[in-house]
Amino acid sequence: MSGFQTTSATLDTKLMADGSILQVVPTGLRHILSDGRVNEWRCPGRKQITSVSCNERQVVAALTGYELIYFELDETGQLLESEKKDMAGEISSVCIAPLPEGKVRSKFLAIGGYDATIRILS
Repeated sequence: MSGFQTTSATLDTKLMADGSILQVVPTGLRHILSDGRVNEWRCPGRKQITSVSCNERQVVAALTGYELIYFELDETGQLLESEKKDMAGEISSVCIAPLPEGKVRSKFLAIGGYDATIRILS
């Protein structure tokens, strides 16, 4: 499929609610629209994505340097950065819940840390 980056590892892919495709690579997100256009979000500075989780409308990416970034697919089909959060330690894993039936967002996110902690954010 055109639009995919093939020069680096793919951390995750997802078919989004509007029929677009999301490709997550260590340096950022590639939102491949149904008409073939590609919108990119690049990690700030020298940071990289270390863990990612997504459902059909939401994406959560953990970056090097304790940073968590939340994206949401809006009603126009744009994947927008909605929130940033600095965490207390390095993030080992993230998991966003699937979309509940009839809802446009999941309310819960689990975050695992290398310090053996698990946090639930809402």
